[in-house]
Amino acid sequence: MCPFGLVQDLLYKIKTKFKKKNLPGHKYLRWIRFVILIVFVVLLPAFAVNAAGMGKPTFCEFICPSGMLLGGIPLTTVSDTFRSAIGLRFWWKLFILVAVAVLSVFFYRPFCKYLCPLGAIYGLFNPVSTYRLEIDHDKCIKCHACQNACGMDIATFETPNSIDCIRCGACIKACPNNAITSTWTTARNKMVTRCFRDDMAPVTDTASAETAPSKAYVWLFVLGMLVLGGVGCYMSLLFLTQLYRIVLVNNAEMSMNALPFMGIKLCASLILVVTAVVAGLSVKNPERLAASAEKTKIALFIHILAIVVLIIGMILDSSCIGIMITPLFAYPAAMFVYLLAHGLAVSFRNLVLQKKGAKAAFITCLLLIVLGFAGNAVYLHMMLSM
Repeated sequence: MCPFGLVQDLLYKIKTKFKKKNLPGHKYLRWIRFVILIVFVVLLPAFAVNAAGMGKPTFCEFICPSGMLLGGIPLTTVSDTFRSAIGLRFWWKLFILVAVAVLSVFFYRPFCKYLCPLGAIYGLFNPVSTYRLEIDHDKCIKCHACQNACGMDIATFETPNSIDCIRCGACIKACPNNAITSTWTTARNKMVTRCFRDDMAPVTDTASAETAPSKAYVWLFVLGMLVLGGVGCYMSLLFLTQLYRIVLVNNAEMSMNALPFMGIKLCASLILVVTAVVAGLSVKNPERLAASAEKTKIALFIHILAIVVLIIGMILDSSCIGIMITPLFAYPAAMFVYLLAHGLAVSFRNLVLQKKGAKAAFITCLLLIVLGFAGNAVYLHMMLSM
């Protein structure tokens, strides 16, 4: 995501006779970025303050070549005002930019390795990040192919989650035995397999043709999921339509933060519809029927993600809070739809596996759906009659 990292990568692709991954003394120089982080990003802005108690962004002001390349040079090129303000600091940062650019032709990403404080922060989280590299030591032959492919010169088979790793994935592609994987790849493969290829990886050994529930239960489940998925789609499309009308009038800036929320919510609703369709096509396949809960779990997670996106949008843009508070009563109802869908799917899975109490739980979920619709119908009738 770093634009200056892209610039360094492009410079390193320039063909020269001399190419090295690291500067001499790399073992010690790699710690400079942590010194910069502590001194120029934390201490100086915190303690070197003006009369108003405000500190300066000292790293950006005295070191950052990216700001010079993407901000300083373009601004001084097009503005007479900025050109008149050029001083010693400008030439100092231009010198750093030129030095880093020249080094980038011969050494791989010198700024990232030795100067970038943001990379230092990211690196500290590598061992505990949700995205981590994993080594299958039964497959690994320690051929160093991963280290040879790594621009940061990391022996991935020894330290897969090194603080120097920039997560480019070159080591994964270079491994001849596919011994390196990421936690995201593992989670994605598990989700895809269990949600969309259930016949390739049965969810449970206890689900078999003998445990298939009666068709009545299957079609009740299909109907329940279609109803809940349809409600979710209807609510999402209705609100998107309202937002579109508001945008056409004059309040676009107050509404745009809700668009990602409703878009993600629509995706979650479509998953419920797909779950119903797959179940309807798998009446005689208990393994796929039992996997329905996996699909609704993903839908529930996506809806929670939509709520997080909405909250972040409201925090970043307070102007949208007023328009979003008005329909807030609808958010718990929407969450209830996905919770109920997942509860229905879990009880149906237990019904497929012939677990005790599954029928009662399944019927309870169906009754809750009916009661929910009856309550909404009464509410709408009252609102229309007022």
